Amino acid sequence: MGISRNTVRRYLRSETIEPAYAEQRSKSAIHQYAFQLSAMLNTEAARSHKQRRTLEQIHEDLKNLGFEGSYDRGAAFARTWRGGIREGQPGKQTNKYIPERAKSEAGIFKQL
Repeated sequence: MGISRNTVRRYLRSETIEPAYAEQRSKSAIHQYAFQLSAMLNTEAARSHKQRRTLEQIHEDLKNLGFEGSYDRGAAFARTWRGGIREGQPGKQTNKYIPERAKSEAGIFKQL
């Protein structure tokens, strides 16, 4: 098994079955640049869809500021940032009711 017999004895005598380890949380490399990245994402969100820069372009800007982390860390930050922005905002209604039997005049539906 690869476990010392003293360790096995200790767990057999104790009431807990699994060892409890303290959760280790370390700050990622993006943490130092979170304010700048949030500002960049805010400005991009205000732009029209065609004028927005990609996350790759934003990552290049962060690298110019001195960020040495990977693209994946920036993309993960952007996903959580977008999720936080969307909370509390009403979603777009994509499913609209259109009657099965209808007469259409210039986009206005009238039931028969």
